[in-house]
This record gives sequence, structure tokens and C-alpha cells, in this order.
Amino acid sequence: MRLKKIRKDKGFVVLQLNVTLGSIMRGPPPTVPANTSVGRAVTLLLESEARMVAVLEIKRDYVFAKNANDKVVGFLTLDRVLSLKVDYQNLLMNRMKQFLIESEGND
Repeated sequence: MRLKKIRKDKGFVVLQLNVTLGSIMRGPPPTVPANTSVGRAVTLLLESEARMVAVLEIKRDYVFAKNANDKVVGFLTLDRVLSLKVDYQNLLMNRMKQFLIESEGND
């Protein structure tokens, strides 16, 4: 990764990052249809250790194959879940506890 100093602006150094997005991406995030429950999406976030889940508007009758007509309508992150109502915070904490207990059993 290369950083290039472009100019100094109001005392701050402005840097240009000479790297392509493809070279720093780890891969596409997991995806879920828009009608997926928050609990299932949180479980997927924890299981996949991803930072986000892409929420898709599905434009087909079956869910098993990806389709170019599917449209990303948003992203769900753990931060977003935690910013929702307390009910979702409790759900997340319970899912995390359950996930940790299941993970310890697999070791």
C-alpha cells in the first residue's frame, strides 16, 4: 500500500492512497433476503465473523441461486443492531452467549 502526500490543507496533511479496492477486500459479505429475521441475520454475522451482512431484495421465486437481478437494499452491522431498541440488544446478547457456548463445545 502506498501513501502519497498531496498537499497540506489547514494544517492537515492530505494523503492519496494508491491502492485498488479489490486488493484490500477480503471477499463479499454474507447475504440475506430482506424478509430474514434480525435474529437470523445476527446469528449469520457471528457465525461468519463478518463485519456486515448485505440485505438483498430477491427478484426470484427460489433463494438457493444468486441472480444478477437481486438488489442490495442495505447492510446490517452489529453496531446497527446495538443502536436499535433494547429488545434487539437483549436478543444480540443472548445470541452471542449461545454462540460462545456452542463454540466452546466444538473445541
